[in-house]
Amino acid sequence: LPALAEGVLTVMVSYSSLNGVKCHASRALVTGLLKEELGFRGVVVSDYNAVQQCGDSYSAAVCKVVNAGVDIVMTAGGLFGDLTWRRQLEELEAAARARLAEGGGEGEKSEGASGEESEGSGEQESEGEEDEEAAVAVGRPSHRADGKVFYRQMKKGEETYEVGQDCYLENGADVPYVARLQEIFVYSFASSEVYFNARWYYREGDVHEYAKMAGASGKVKYEGGTLTAAPSELFFSLHFDENHSDCVLRPCAVHLLDERPDGGFGPHEFFAWRAYEKKAVYPLEALPTKKLRDAYATEAKRGPAAKAAAAREASEKERRKREETEARETARETALSADELRALVMPRRHAEVWIETR
Repeated sequence: LPALAEGVLTVMVSYSSLNGVKCHASRALVTGLLKEELGFRGVVVSDYNAVQQCGDSYSAAVCKVVNAGVDIVMTAGGLFGDLTWRRQLEELEAAARARLAEGGGEGEKSEGASGEESEGSGEQESEGEEDEEAAVAVGRPSHRADGKVFYRQMKKGEETYEVGQDCYLENGADVPYVARLQEIFVYSFASSEVYFNARWYYREGDVHEYAKMAGASGKVKYEGGTLTAAPSELFFSLHFDENHSDCVLRPCAVHLLDERPDGGFGPHEFFAWRAYEKKAVYPLEALPTKKLRDAYATEAKRGPAAKAAAAREASEKERRKREETEARETARETALSADELRALVMPRRHAEVWIETR
């Protein structure tokens, strides 16, 4: 791969799965493919809290991830509580000692060359096992680029999702993420696995958390006070990320507005009238950068309001077409006979009188 050939020394594992096996827990991918076949000699780091997807407890999950070949686990906590770094290392050491005491060696429960787990562990689906809930790309490809095949739609379960669709994303917490699909694609070497790029909306807590990670000394302020949000309020952002379709839960709708609304939103409906950028929040009608303004303009054209307007326009077009068809049919049914048409012709003398009076 070009990046490895140029000497890249850090690789982050994807949240996604390959044939039902989480990439973070896949020794066949991390160690077999990346480190051995491709010869990567750098550091492999996990994605944010991805370890929580790989087991029912932190000890079990971190053993799988480390045995798969991940060198750095980022970050502690998540689904298993707010673990400090020290506590995280203690959990890992305790798990390793327990495995050794049981007589287990390196890779005892890790995956074999086929990508399937060794006997005695049934927590992961074996490679090749079909998942009835897995997403599939729908329709003809829109284009191909960078080893990817892009589509306009995908189907998961009973729902069909399209580019521009808002949806919930699984994050292992009580409150799911909300994002808008930007691209739907498969990799040419794994056409059965559907991925997507999405633009993320932030909740109030996310705004404060991302500002803190960016170096803010305290909570984000807005109009002189600490930022707060209504229960159905989200914040527009430039956060753009790739994920596997496994994490898509169900559709929802986010209305982008120029001012604070009075309410009137139903279940699985949200609104955003402000955007987060660089430790601050701005109204959508007064965004400070061209990048934010362009992103907002793009999303405003394909949000719920735009879709509703397009549906109304299509309905109106269909109504006009139906009326024109009915008018033509009525005209054929009431066509005048030849005698009736002759009776309508102006007599010559009447025409002459009319011309003279001109």
